[in-house]
Amino acid sequence: METQTVRFAPAKLNLHLAVGSLGMNGLHPIQSVFVTTSLVDTLTITCSPSADFSIDVTGLEAYCPPEEDTITQAALAYRKRRPLPFALDVHCTKRIPVRAGLGGGSSDGAAILLFLQELAREDRLPAEELIEVAKEVGSDLPFFVSGARAAIVEGSGEVVVPLPCSPYPALVVKPVDLMISTKDAYDSLDRIVDRNLQWIDRRTIAATFKDSIPNWHKTFYNDFEKTLSDLPFYEELRKLTAGFDGYQGLSGSGSSWFFVAESDQKVDALAQKVDDLFGSRVATYRLVVCS
Repeated sequence: METQTVRFAPAKLNLHLAVGSLGMNGLHPIQSVFVTTSLVDTLTITCSPSADFSIDVTGLEAYCPPEEDTITQAALAYRKRRPLPFALDVHCTKRIPVRAGLGGGSSDGAAILLFLQELAREDRLPAEELIEVAKEVGSDLPFFVSGARAAIVEGSGEVVVPLPCSPYPALVVKPVDLMISTKDAYDSLDRIVDRNLQWIDRRTIAATFKDSIPNWHKTFYNDFEKTLSDLPFYEELRKLTAGFDGYQGLSGSGSSWFFVAESDQKVDALAQKVDDLFGSRVATYRLVVCS
């Protein structure tokens, strides 16, 4: 019998992101603080019994070729480990902007993995193996499948240490005409010579996360900001928001810039300033972190 269900895939912000040197495995080790947000993609999943597993994804045609989306890749990676006698039709209603550092594609892939875990029932993957599958698809997926609203993320994304968190208002600003590929961002970072590599003690990260938001900048930073320092948009944005009573920074490898504060009024006032200066040059998203 055919059934239909809906799953939500939240965007993330990186409150902190330190990047190590390129390793022999072709990956960069990271240390980051991830938080989920109220900005979500919606996956409408129609499931039918079938002798062989298949998946058809719609809604992402404008962003990637057929079958190259993370939903399909994640489902096929799961299928290698467990038989799934189902045919899935998945429609993704895309709200999270792409190439924005918000992890939308990874979150979509994680959402389908969690759905397949439910379908597998007693034959579901052990938690450790599910993380391995998630990591095969992308380094952000282990965080999303963990179910944490906030976490320290290390290694190549597979180490996820949940943090207790409370919801805070936030604003995300994305320049409309600027999209940054993750590969290009890492290549730019690798070209910076004598880059200071510094991991922070987890206890320090946890203590900072509990501290007042305006104090987060004393510990948290994003290495990718070094690759964007000369772009006019970010220079304008920094001048406009100088003195903001909260925390701000680049999410992931960009291009989104976010602001987190302890009151709605501070974020609302900032949103008005951004709109007055940039207008249609930016897309803005008023949201809640740790939601």
